[in-house]
Amino acid sequence: MKLLTRLLLATTLVFVFGTITAFDAIAQIPESSFLRIAEPLDVGGTLLQPGTYVIRLLPSMTNRNLLQVTNEDRSQIFATVLSIPHHSAVGEETQTTEFVLYPEVAGTHRALRTWYSADPVSKGGHDIVYPERRAMEIAPLVKEPVYAYKGEAKAEVLPVAPIVVVTPKKEVIAWVEPAPAPKPVIVARATELPATASNLPLFATIGLLMIGVAFAIRALRVA
Repeated sequence: MKLLTRLLLATTLVFVFGTITAFDAIAQIPESSFLRIAEPLDVGGTLLQPGTYVIRLLPSMTNRNLLQVTNEDRSQIFATVLSIPHHSAVGEETQTTEFVLYPEVAGTHRALRTWYSADPVSKGGHDIVYPERRAMEIAPLVKEPVYAYKGEAKAEVLPVAPIVVVTPKKEVIAWVEPAPAPKPVIVARATELPATASNLPLFATIGLLMIGVAFAIRALRVA
C-alpha cells in the first residue's frame, strides 16, 4: 500500500510539472530564421559579409523588439538591431519571402527593410530601424522612407531610443506608433456553441492534479 501511494505521488508530480513546463516552453518559443547572403548586406547599420547567419527575436514588453544576428550555433553575436512591428499599408501584397530588402542601387550595399519570421509568433513582420546617420544615406538612394533612431546604438538604450522617419528628401519626421487594430467582434449564432478557448481548462487541470498530490502526500504520511 505504501509503495503504491509513493508511485501515485511520483506519477502525479511528474505529470503536473511536465504539463506546466510544456506550456511555458510553447509560450517562450522565439522567432528565428536562417539568413543566407551571397553579398554584403546592411542590417540595422551593421554590414554583414556573405555567409549564413541566424536572426532571432529577443522578446520585449514594448511595441518594439530587439533582433539578434549570430552565427549558426549562436556562439558569436554580430549585431543587435532595433525593430518595430510592420504595419501593412492598404493594398500591400502579402509577402511570400522572409526577407524584404530596400531597392538595389548600383555602387552601394543593399539594406534589409523587413524580416518575416518563418515561425511568426508575433504574426507579422519586423521593420528594421537604422541609426539616423545611416538612414540619411539610405533614404535618398532607395527613394523610400527609412525608420531610424536617435542616440547611441547600445543594446540597453535601443528599447527607449526616440524613433523617427527619414524621408527621401532627408526630412526627419517623428514616428507615430500606429494604434492597434481593433479586434473583430464575433457574434455567435443561436445554433453555435459558445467559444470556450482559454487557459481555464489548463488551470482547472492543474488544480485537480494539485489536489491529487495533496491527497497522495496525506496518504503517504498516514501509511
